[in-house]
Amino acid sequence: MREYELIYILNPDLTDEREAEIHQRLDDLILKHEGIILLRDDWGKRKLAYEIQKLQKGHYFLLSYLDSGQVNLELERELRLNADAIRFLTVLVDEKVKDPAERITESQAKAAEQAKRREQREREAAERERRAAEAAASGERPQSSRGRSDDDDDDEEED
Repeated sequence: MREYELIYILNPDLTDEREAEIHQRLDDLILKHEGIILLRDDWGKRKLAYEIQKLQKGHYFLLSYLDSGQVNLELERELRLNADAIRFLTVLVDEKVKDPAERITESQAKAAEQAKRREQREREAAERERRAAEAAASGERPQSSRGRSDDDDDDEEED
C-alpha cells in the first residue's frame, strides 16, 4: 500500500451539507477501491494566492489515505467534474507503507492533537472577540499587538 495526501479547495460559499456530500463521495471512492482513510483535516477558509473563478477565498481540506494507486484517477476525475471544487493536488507521501495498522494509529493520534489545537485556537479567538467587545462597550482603545504604549513615543523624543 501507498500513502497519499489529497489537498483540495472548495468554494467557500458552500453549505455544510454540500461539503459533507462531496466528502462522502470521495470517501466512497476510496473505500470502493479498498483504500483506508487516515485523516481528513479542515484547514478552514483562507485567502487564495490569486483569484480563481472570480473567488478570492477558498475552503481548504486535506485528505490522507492508503491505497494501491488505483483510486487516484477517479478522485481527481470526481473533483475535476465537480463545479464546487476550485483546485486539488494529490501527493504520494510514502511509496511503501509497511504496517498500515501502525500508520492508522499514528494518524488517529495526529487527528486528536489537531482537534486540541483547533479548540485552543477557537477559545483564543473567542477571548479576543470578548475583549474587543468589552473595550468597544467601555469606549477604550484596543491594545496594540506590538505591546508599545504611548509613553514609549515620549522616550524617543527626549534623545
